[in-house]
Amino acid sequence: MQAAPQAIPMTGHVAYQQPVMMAGQAQMMVMESPPKQMLVGILLALFVGTLGIHNFYLGHTGRGIAQLLITVLTFGIGALITWPWSLIELIMMATGSLHDADGRPLA
Repeated sequence: MQAAPQAIPMTGHVAYQQPVMMAGQAQMMVMESPPKQMLVGILLALFVGTLGIHNFYLGHTGRGIAQLLITVLTFGIGALITWPWSLIELIMMATGSLHDADGRPLA
């Protein structure tokens, strides 16, 4: 009977261990989540960047919450701050200098 997969912390992101039976010995295989897509991040920053949705996608939840709260709590006036902020992050994504929360480059 195989054990259920277990989540383990690994260098800032969660990987899943799956027991694998090979030649009578149990071995653990670590599977990582796929890298985030650059095009998706750019489109999110372009269309809903003032709400910080692109930062939630990339795993930067603190930045995403900050952008969301600035925009929502000021009834949209804070978009004067968050729109240029998201445009700068869009340019950083397009040039490859902004990575996901795990430090991996966007694919």
